[in-house]
Amino acid sequence: MNKTCYWYYLGIAFFGIILISCSDRKQEAKTENRPVFGWLIGNWERTNEQAGRRTFEEWHKINDSLFRGMGYTLQGTDTVFKELLQLEKGKNNWEYVVRMPSEKKETRFSFTQQTDTSFTSRNNQNEFPKQIRYFKMGNDIKADISDDSTTIAFQFKRIGN
Repeated sequence: MNKTCYWYYLGIAFFGIILISCSDRKQEAKTENRPVFGWLIGNWERTNEQAGRRTFEEWHKINDSLFRGMGYTLQGTDTVFKELLQLEKGKNNWEYVVRMPSEKKETRFSFTQQTDTSFTSRNNQNEFPKQIRYFKMGNDIKADISDDSTTIAFQFKRIGN
């Protein structure tokens, strides 16, 4: 084999290795940015609610960048509280979005931490809560809302399918 062919094949091999390496890195980046909220999808009932009340949350996947939920509390057959929830991929980060049905304005909490089975979101400008956290514990979900001095804990069990 002459020197020209040797350098030609060596260049092609080197170029191929670079292409494969870059392709793998792009795939890794896509996987790292992919949400892992499968544990949250479904219907949940709060197990540590006040006597005489029942609180529920429902979560659905709309697409890879949007999950919608609804939280509501019943007292007898009356709905005494309701909020519309979203996990939404923002420009740079995931956000937990809350809107009351009677209001047009939503409140956004930016993710500060996320694992395969938890997330924490924060909005320091909101009066209460400033932080919202969800995490999976066995088959249940725990959540808490808090500011610098107060924390309210929620425990949910899956209901239905």
